[in-house]
Amino acid sequence: NVLEKKKGNAGDINLLFGAMLREKGFDVDMVLLSSHGNGFALEEIPSLSQFDYVVCLVTLSKTKQLFLDATEKYLPYNILPERCLNYKGFVVSKKRPGWIKTQQGGNSNSRLVSRFECIRSKSSSPWI
Repeated sequence: NVLEKKKGNAGDINLLFGAMLREKGFDVDMVLLSSHGNGFALEEIPSLSQFDYVVCLVTLSKTKQLFLDATEKYLPYNILPERCLNYKGFVVSKKRPGWIKTQQGGNSNSRLVSRFECIRSKSSSPWI
């Protein structure tokens, strides 16, 4: 349905993306998240109703994992959309199920979009 209509929600798109990555030989698990608007996921009371978003987690080695979200066209790998950064998610996996931090310490990446307008000055100096 997603392929035919070229539309879907985050779960539809990322589940398809995860299946495509698996087909190409990647070690992929899905991560259930609770977006900002949905509130925090509670580890003490696990319930599917507390999750409203799904992303892919690709394991490259024992120490390197990448978050991938195919819903954002220009989003770099291992960066989740801001709406998904709600501290932790639940990894759905046969090998390594459990909670994972979704916010990494250290550097953060941000996008800044600006609009500039050039106005010709009547002054003799072009640098005003």
